[in-house]
Amino acid sequence: SIGTQAALVSGFMLTSLTGLNIEKEGSLPTHLFYVASYVGLLAHMHVVVSTLLVCNWAPGLALRGPTGSMARAFDATRGERGQINTIFIAGLFCFVAQTVLTAWVLDDDDLGHTIHTTIAGSVMAVATLGSVYYHAISMRGRFFSHPSSRERGSFFTRGCRWMMGCLKGTIDVDDNRSD
Repeated sequence: SIGTQAALVSGFMLTSLTGLNIEKEGSLPTHLFYVASYVGLLAHMHVVVSTLLVCNWAPGLALRGPTGSMARAFDATRGERGQINTIFIAGLFCFVAQTVLTAWVLDDDDLGHTIHTTIAGSVMAVATLGSVYYHAISMRGRFFSHPSSRERGSFFTRGCRWMMGCLKGTIDVDDNRSD
């Protein structure tokens, strides 16, 4: 599923990259737009290829491998999950950056919007990212915390711990169980 989502977002990014008629080629927002586009496309292509390989190799190893290969396939799949999720999220951040930078690249009086519209759109994008971050932390608490042992600390501290866990690939359903 994540490979399909990465391919879909890549299509959106490629359409934005090839469909724009950019006149201000030397400006900083234009360079950042191209960098965000290329990094996002490459990140999502990495996710597509990684999920393709995991989805093809893991079942084959588990079903046709020697004794113990089921556990080996399971461990390998879980080991790849962290880097796939991290690269996918990085690609999504590039997609958001590309979208915001599109407004800055196309900021022109001929298009009927002004710098105020561009700034307002950028502020809304940052607010949306903040909302996504807030809900991700809230959802993590519902999925990964045992009701009797809620995490302590400020919202920011819990969020930083969650982000570090995502980057390290250590966020796991079994992490907070009290079995």
